[in-house]
Amino acid sequence: MLRSAPMRADQRSYGLHSVFVAGLPLLILAIYVWSSAADIPSKDPAINYVKNDLMTTPALSRLVVVIVDSMGERNGSDPKLMPKLSALNKAHLSGPQRSCAANFTLPCLLTTFEGRESPFLRALNNFSAAASANPNWLGALRDQGRRIAIVSDHTLLQLYPQTYVVGENYETLQIDHDERDQYAYSRALKWVDERKHDVLIIHIIGTDKASHRVEKVTIKQPQSPILRLVLSLLILL
Repeated sequence: MLRSAPMRADQRSYGLHSVFVAGLPLLILAIYVWSSAADIPSKDPAINYVKNDLMTTPALSRLVVVIVDSMGERNGSDPKLMPKLSALNKAHLSGPQRSCAANFTLPCLLTTFEGRESPFLRALNNFSAAASANPNWLGALRDQGRRIAIVSDHTLLQLYPQTYVVGENYETLQIDHDERDQYAYSRALKWVDERKHDVLIIHIIGTDKASHRVEKVTIKQPQSPILRLVLSLLILL
């Protein structure tokens, strides 16, 4: 049997010192992770975020998001079509204007609030929005105790039902689209004056109705059966 020679005292001291130096970063990392974990909010659904101290103070710094349905960035930047909105963007008095590439409301909302858009989302889902379980910035603000107020149709309200303290669906009112927009404006101005909410989401729907009044352009169907099949599959996605 082979036996190694016993280590000298100075060798043992050097070995212990090396182990300590090598393990020191791991010890610091473990302490940092432990201290950071204490700051992570609990995910216990029984905790009522309304008890946060932010809920008892006036909303002084507020975020206002205006969703203009079916507008398009080109229309919003047109000084003849929308002079006030165009002037705001040029003067940098408001946040940046962004246009969604999708043709339906639901994937645009998912892109806006979750940063993603499902490529397999069918057009039918646009009219039957279910609650989303994915991380979104409305939920993150709610967990911080921010008070969120939304005026919209059913889509946004059903998508994130646990995030807002006030949610109003103008579809329940027996009024036309133009009056729905006026109602949304009045609620937004009321919430701004009240200073009770930190985040305001205003969904303007009248532009969607106006966009459908434009005569649709007929696209010539491709003659190739393979191209027709590919287009049919894309439409189903």
